Amino acid sequence: MKIVPGYILKEASSTSNQLLMGEKHVRDLLEQLHFGVDAVCLHSLDVSEHQYKQWSELDYVLISREGVLVLEVKGGIVSFEDGIWKYANGRGQSRRNTEGPFRQAQLGMWSLKKMVVNHFGETAPPSNLFFGWGVVFPFTRWAYETPEMPRSVVADERDCADKTAFYSYLKQVYGYWQSKSGGRHRGNRVTKHQMDELLEYLRPNFCCVSPVGVVEKQTDERRLRLNRKQWEMLEQLRQNKRILCIGGAGTGKSVLAQATTRAEVAAGRKVLFVVGDSVFAAFLRRGLK
Repeated sequence: MKIVPGYILKEASSTSNQLLMGEKHVRDLLEQLHFGVDAVCLHSLDVSEHQYKQWSELDYVLISREGVLVLEVKGGIVSFEDGIWKYANGRGQSRRNTEGPFRQAQLGMWSLKKMVVNHFGETAPPSNLFFGWGVVFPFTRWAYETPEMPRSVVADERDCADKTAFYSYLKQVYGYWQSKSGGRHRGNRVTKHQMDELLEYLRPNFCCVSPVGVVEKQTDERRLRLNRKQWEMLEQLRQNKRILCIGGAGTGKSVLAQATTRAEVAAGRKVLFVVGDSVFAAFLRRGLK
């Protein structure tokens, strides 16, 4: 399966190394999977609208012919006590929160769907795609079934043992949420065009290029900046009627001549700038405008 981006952008710190290793493990499984020829998985997708966060991140967003699936990954040691979630690595370093991975995945999915609907409109095809979510614990064994934590949406170490097991888990999660929708999405295959539209919105490829005029102006500004030696020569002109400036190509003689011309014109004096090449003369003339 294609993963976007094609490499991991995060750098693991000593505290979060094992937690990010969980994402790396899931990424390796996804890369090995063939979940349809057009399936694409977005890694670390930021969502700028959320129910109560200014900004949130979705670990993985799988877009396939079966719909959209948001996956929340928790590596390391996972525990839950008195409503508090705790995630720890093998060195005893940990972090806690009350939100939990199930609510993270759920709210992340709804936030994403809301942005899609707002962007395309309620009746547009991308807005009517099937959306679901799942939670992945790649390094721990899960043996619980509660109203808040349905086993059908959970992948543990057994489901993450190899690509075959993980493929079965993804099919299970898709089936679970499709059944919860009353069969409204069952059998409705997402088209390639719908997938492309959604991908173009969620993570487009683009290149911002400066207009030619802006590039020329920036180039001219850099070209007309004087170095220390050139400033010294410009100061000498104020004290001497004649100066002979000798230097090789690219040493800044023309830049100094242009700066001198500007200084003399600013002082109210007339300037004759003689150049032996018409093309170079046109180039200098443009810089003096």
